[in-house]
Amino acid sequence: MNINEIFAHIDELFENKQAEKAEDYMISCLKRAEAEGRHDIIIPVCNELGGYYRATGRYEEGTPLYQKALQALEILNLANTEHHATTLINYGTNYAVKGEPEAALVIFSEAADIFKKLGFSQDYRLAALYNNMSILCQDTEDFDKAMDYLSKALDILKQLTDSETEVAVTYTNMAQILLKKGQIDEAFTAVKKSLEIFDSTSGENDVHYSSAVETLGQIQLTMGDIEKSIESFKYALELTARDYGPESLAYKALSDTVNKLSK
Repeated sequence: MNINEIFAHIDELFENKQAEKAEDYMISCLKRAEAEGRHDIIIPVCNELGGYYRATGRYEEGTPLYQKALQALEILNLANTEHHATTLINYGTNYAVKGEPEAALVIFSEAADIFKKLGFSQDYRLAALYNNMSILCQDTEDFDKAMDYLSKALDILKQLTDSETEVAVTYTNMAQILLKKGQIDEAFTAVKKSLEIFDSTSGENDVHYSSAVETLGQIQLTMGDIEKSIESFKYALELTARDYGPESLAYKALSDTVNKLSK
């Protein structure tokens, strides 16, 4: 069995819109790998098939696959390696989209520890992981921890090259959390920082710019400046229509907000 040939065929099936055949093929490859004791094949196939089940909402079917991959990693003495961390992230993501943030956070924390032990403390992947952990903390309304993870992500991103967009997005996320915590002035400072970074790089052309503008509008509304908030929301509405279309849920929700405030 050759893993490159396996994935080439999987990609071909998906490209030809043959998802069911791709699933059947991955299952047959997994069964053969198990029969032949090919743990090096079991790990990537379990991750790929688990990702397919996650994408199709079949989370319960994905869980045992990630557990099987983790067992194979142990057998191959690959615990606490980059492969281990990657599998844990996939496993944790399965719980996250399933709506179990607490379980996902435990698994993500284990992956973060591995990255740090491997010397990846200034790696983009760790920053992305911290961002995901922050989102999960927001889901559980633990805003202090959410801010802590975002701060850790920001510290890493600031050390990386070509990460201006990620830094700007992180400041937007911080502003949203600070707003929820009632720290209005700090939220305003954070979103202004986000917009400044965007304006100095990609500007309004960036797909994330609308979120920063909408966040500014939310803060202005909380501060009692309704006219400025409407102005920001209308601008965000234009950008959202451009990026996601007027039929998107984001556009419709923002449009409702503008209509209510304009009455």
